[in-house]
Amino acid sequence: MSRPVIKIAKPGRSVIGLSPKDFALNTKYALPKIYKQVTVEDDTIIPNPLGYPHGAWCFRRLNKDSYYSLGGAEPASFWEPYVHVSGPILSSLFTGNEYTCLSSTSSGSLYAGATVRDNEIEIRNLEHIIGYDGGTPIYGKDTSISTALFAEPLGETDKDITVGGNPVLKVAPEGRDVKALEAYRQNLDGRFDTLKIFKTGELTLSLPEETIPYMGDCVVRTATFNHGLGYPPMYFPPATVNMNLSTWGNTHGNITLAVPGFGYDFSTVDVYVDSNNLYIRSIRASNGPDAFGSETGPRTHPALTLSLHYTLFYNEIGSDFDLLTN
Repeated sequence: MSRPVIKIAKPGRSVIGLSPKDFALNTKYALPKIYKQVTVEDDTIIPNPLGYPHGAWCFRRLNKDSYYSLGGAEPASFWEPYVHVSGPILSSLFTGNEYTCLSSTSSGSLYAGATVRDNEIEIRNLEHIIGYDGGTPIYGKDTSISTALFAEPLGETDKDITVGGNPVLKVAPEGRDVKALEAYRQNLDGRFDTLKIFKTGELTLSLPEETIPYMGDCVVRTATFNHGLGYPPMYFPPATVNMNLSTWGNTHGNITLAVPGFGYDFSTVDVYVDSNNLYIRSIRASNGPDAFGSETGPRTHPALTLSLHYTLFYNEIGSDFDLLTN
């Protein structure tokens, strides 16, 4: 006998014959289960109460001292120009209220973010050198790292989760006993938070063909979507800041692991959110001198369009809770 399924259609739709993508809730499909959100300012180790490795999703809170590479790719020859980055944007990259997905591309390190082990979770907000006082380095870092922790294991485990709360709504997959099934295997378990979609859409930024004079200031262009939530929402895909255009990829914003900075295109792209908007920002740099210090001339950038197919969630970045204890 088939197990009952709870289906709720999006506004204006009929449940009958509806495509899976148009349901607000369909318990035939498993929902991700968030058991904790935690925000830290410094490197922190917390216990892992689940006893097995599981998913984690990190966001950086950016500020004027956040890591941001202003370098470019190494020129192909001695006669090719080095990237030149200058202008007012350098003093106003971030104000302290912007958030972006954490990745090695944006943080400049493979070791930033969350590492989940069987018994502990290590969250790292790494410092980097932003200047020198004489011979003494001055360090900067993000304001904080906010991490959502998921109940689903990375691999197989026979451990279960002890979660309070009664009564509770549970829905098991087809053919499974809801009473005997581990919490993380349920399609729906009302004791956990989950990702709640606010809006999906496409945000585009059209860039014209333009020429920046030799050693000229960067040209900055930005496109925004006003979400109006009043707080910074989690978003997908995990696009981040300081991506060179070879990282951006095609027209759909597919993000791959790459060195941060301005790349061979002498451009970098930022995706981030604040309490009001979702942003795409393009920063285009100019030519600097070649390896011999000789002038190389102006830089011409081609016309192109950046397109981000986004999902915004109602889930707030930095809204901390622990559903295993509260």
